Amino acid sequence: MREDPISAADSLRLAIRDGRRFAGTLALLNALLQYQGDALSKIADAAEDRLERIEDRVFGGAQEVEEGAISRIRWLCGRLQRRFAPEQKILALLHRSMPAAGTRDEHEHLGDRIQQFDETLATLGDIQSRARLLQEEVNSRQASATSRNLYFLSIFTAIMLPVTLVTGVFGMNVAGLPGTKSDDAFLWVIGGMALLAILTLLGMRLKRLI
Repeated sequence: MREDPISAADSLRLAIRDGRRFAGTLALLNALLQYQGDALSKIADAAEDRLERIEDRVFGGAQEVEEGAISRIRWLCGRLQRRFAPEQKILALLHRSMPAAGTRDEHEHLGDRIQQFDETLATLGDIQSRARLLQEEVNSRQASATSRNLYFLSIFTAIMLPVTLVTGVFGMNVAGLPGTKSDDAFLWVIGGMALLAILTLLGMRLKRLI
């Protein structure tokens, strides 16, 4: 990713080596901006495609998203914007104050290249905003899932608390525990534990905790 925009100068060098000629400085600048704009557009298109695939998965009901995928897209777009924002300002100033050098077609071509450059940076900004909103959506869903799991865990813990108390009492290895000599004691204890669990559940229902 990093070397694609930088390779614009190398692509221009190879074109000159292969015999491409330019009428003047403005034509040379236009060619350089075209190579750079095309490389930057490819990066933006690739980032947008990756983001759209992630969006399709998230809003299609996928429970998990590749860890760091959205963050990498946001980092890439932010990095490219910071890197090329000064060049965008310089090119706009250059186009307004360009002396009468070159042909009219070359001036129009320069305007087209600057417009392409501006549109690509705007697209990167849109992709970054979409990635940020998508990251917030993913975080919100994960937080909701965590809260739901903790809610069910809390209900289960509350239901099992009286049962745990009963098992703790009858688990004490001391003399005088009731039911130690009765054949039906185990069934009575199990029934009592089930009854306590049901009563706890009904109490929570009456208090609208569940």
